Amino acid sequence: MTHALPWDFGAAEHGHRVSGYHWATPRPRGRVLLQHGYGEYAERFVIRYDEFVPAMLARGLDVYAFDMPGHGRSPGRRGSLDVRDAAALHLLAKNALAADGPVLLYGHSLGGLVAAHTAAADPDGVAGAVISSAALPTHTGWGLRAVTGMLSTVAPHAPVPLRATPVSALARPAENAEIIAADGVMYPGRLTNRTAHTALQVAADLWRLAPRWTTVPTLILHGSADRSTDPQGSVRLARAVPVDDLTLDIVDGGYHELLNDTCRREIRDRVLAWLDERTATR
Repeated sequence: MTHALPWDFGAAEHGHRVSGYHWATPRPRGRVLLQHGYGEYAERFVIRYDEFVPAMLARGLDVYAFDMPGHGRSPGRRGSLDVRDAAALHLLAKNALAADGPVLLYGHSLGGLVAAHTAAADPDGVAGAVISSAALPTHTGWGLRAVTGMLSTVAPHAPVPLRATPVSALARPAENAEIIAADGVMYPGRLTNRTAHTALQVAADLWRLAPRWTTVPTLILHGSADRSTDPQGSVRLARAVPVDDLTLDIVDGGYHELLNDTCRREIRDRVLAWLDERTATR
C-alpha cells in the first residue's frame, strides 16, 4: 500500500479525534482533499477505486484525507455519525490546506455531500471540486427532517426503516462485492437514523447556500443506474450552482462506485485530466 504520512489538521483542538492522511509527492504541483463515502475509509482509495490515490500522486498531486468519525481508523460508534461534524471537519481541513495555497476537492457519496457543502459554504481557496455519486437528497423539507429527527432522538444508532441497497449494487464487477465482504475495515451495516437525519440537515444547508457557489470549477459525476444515491440530486446541484465552469456527467448505466465499475478506467482518466487542467499553471 502506498505509504501515507499522518496528517494533523487541528481536529483535536475542536473536540474531534480523527485519523488524517497525507500521501506526498516529491515535487507537488497541486493538492487534493479527498473525502470517502459512508461505511468506508480514506485508504480504500489507494488499493481500490482503480488505485486513484497512486494515480493522482503520479500526476504530481499531493493527496490529503481523513476518516470520518465512526469510520476507518477514526474513533466513534461504527457507521453512526453526525454528518454535521463531518462537514465541520471537512471545512476545517480545507481551511488548513488553503492557508498555504489553492486546494482541489474530491468527494464521493456521503463525502460528495460533505465536499459540496464546503464548496458552497466557504469557497475561498478552492481551485475546483469533483463531486462523485453524491448523497444529495432532493427533498429536505421540515416535515421529513422532523420525522427523521424524532427517530434519531429515540433510536439514533438503529438502522433507518428502509430497504438497504445490496453491496452487489455498488459496482457491476462481481469481485467488488466479494472484496467488500472480506474488508474488515469497512462498516457493512445499514445507514443509521442519526446519520440519515444529520445528512438531511447538511443537505438543507447546502441547498440554501448553493447560490454562493460562483467561483469553484466543478465536475459532477453520477451513474444513471445508481441505487445507493439518487442521480437527480446531482442534476439538482448542477442546476442550483451558478458557476460558469461546470460539467455534469450522468454516466449511462453506471453504478454507484464509478471508479470500481466497468467504466472505471474511462472515469479515472477523465477525472485526472480535469484535475490536470486545474493545476496546469500552478
